[in-house]
Amino acid sequence: FTQYYYGISDHESHNSGLKKYQPEDSWNPFLGLSLSYKLLPQLTLLSSARYTMLDDQIKNSPMVDNAYDFSLFTGVSWSF
Repeated sequence: FTQYYYGISDHESHNSGLKKYQPEDSWNPFLGLSLSYKLLPQLTLLSSARYTMLDDQIKNSPMVDNAYDFSLFTGVSWSF
């Protein structure tokens, strides 16, 4: 998956102007936290946060600007 998402082939390099890049396998440890709070018997509030430390094989890709990824999810669930 690292090559597919973060690699840049000769053809892609020519079309985009980015330098060719052929990454190897990568490993990305992460830390996450999920919370849910039942507001009413049918209504639940949800939240989740995730911090991922990117492997050097991904950080070194010309398409990547950060050494980490952070995502946040919030939602509401209604049970019938």
